[in-house]
Amino acid sequence: MEKGSVGQRIAEMRRAKGITQRELAKSTNGRIGQTQLANYEQGTREPGLDEIEALAAALRTTPGFLAGFTRLPVPLSDTELRLIQTLRRLPENERNDFFNKISSIGALYREPIPDSRLNIPKPPKKHTVKQ
Repeated sequence: MEKGSVGQRIAEMRRAKGITQRELAKSTNGRIGQTQLANYEQGTREPGLDEIEALAAALRTTPGFLAGFTRLPVPLSDTELRLIQTLRRLPENERNDFFNKISSIGALYREPIPDSRLNIPKPPKKHTVKQ
């Protein structure tokens, strides 16, 4: 599990989005009140699974991130998953070259490139033959 409490992660995500506790509580559609949220952020109470799911939806992140099971605040895109799958299919000795090439391209940009601009072709669909 990753370092940091659930409350710390909630507070960090809320601040990063520039919203108040009141606004976040309201965006959970009444499932969590502002006082309850303040208690989570201060560490005096721990949210249950239902509350983590409501907060994750409101913060547009994953319950796993808030609970500390993953370091990724958002799930990987299809393009990112395809890159990882491609990397894993390569022989060990070619993985470093692949990584270095991708890193060099990434270093040219200050901000992530939207998937729609990457123009990476999707892998062909596998056809099954019915017998």
